[in-house]
Amino acid sequence: MKKLYEARRSRPKKECYKSVIGAGSNVQLVPSLPHFAIILGMDKTPENEEKPAAIPSSRGKQFFYILKQNWLTIFYVSLLYFVASLPLLFFVGLSYIHYSASLEGGSSTGEQLFSLILLTIGISLPCFLFLSIGAAGAYGYFGETLQHNDAGFSSFWQSIKKLWLPFLLLYFAEWFFFAFTLFNYGFYLYVDFSAPAKLAFLIISCILLFLFALAKPYFILQILFFKTPFISLVRNALLLPFTRLFHSLSTLFVSNLFYVLFLFWPMGYLFILVVLYIIFGGAVSILFSLLFNFSSLEKNLPKEQLGRLYHVGLNDSLGEEESIH
Repeated sequence: MKKLYEARRSRPKKECYKSVIGAGSNVQLVPSLPHFAIILGMDKTPENEEKPAAIPSSRGKQFFYILKQNWLTIFYVSLLYFVASLPLLFFVGLSYIHYSASLEGGSSTGEQLFSLILLTIGISLPCFLFLSIGAAGAYGYFGETLQHNDAGFSSFWQSIKKLWLPFLLLYFAEWFFFAFTLFNYGFYLYVDFSAPAKLAFLIISCILLFLFALAKPYFILQILFFKTPFISLVRNALLLPFTRLFHSLSTLFVSNLFYVLFLFWPMGYLFILVVLYIIFGGAVSILFSLLFNFSSLEKNLPKEQLGRLYHVGLNDSLGEEESIH
């Protein structure tokens, strides 16, 4: 027993690696996604045990594999995520309908319409913060699923306890850029001020909102899988999308497809889209974003480092070994 204990203590610990674009930052990696079998803890199986089924190698096949293996839990997670996003969808949608009706009726003044925009900004803040709770649980669940492939529904609640603060800050930042853009839109249309200056503010706010939307998935990936200093986290999140810009743009569009459809979907058939979103929409978008955006991280880590990440996987046996110390 003493030799076994010493052998366990001598096993390599987690190592620190430096991101290619975050040179100089101390980034400690937890399970990476270079090969899907590694994420799921299925790379090593004792000879006397039955080996697991082969894991698909392409991202698309991995995406559908996870949906097939965990469809019931994903449905529960999607339902809770919808509940968390319901206040935001309801109030912003209600404000949009009222604003559109006021424009068509022509009875509201510019000052009243600008006041409506300001009211929408104020109401949306607690909605964004409430959404951050559901997002922490949903993203945390999929983070555990990508590492182990057996994350139970309880990981949703555990992730909220563990990740609520970084997600609260992240969604507050998202609200800020959303509010800044919406304010400048109303300022441009309804406030008597220098037209070039108003247009410049509106363009700048739209660019900032777009950059944040591109960087947001990489903020989340680092929160889930890395231990990164704050400055390096921000720098990496801003630079990573541009290493594979077309990939980042296409992934951003597909993962937010439901929100785009809400803008153009016929009002008479809106119920169908809402039902689809409740069943799988939110959770599937999260899984798609995590899975496909991680490939940008892989492209920016040296292959020799990726090869050494395999022993870092957080599985049950490693947790038991670390608890001995």
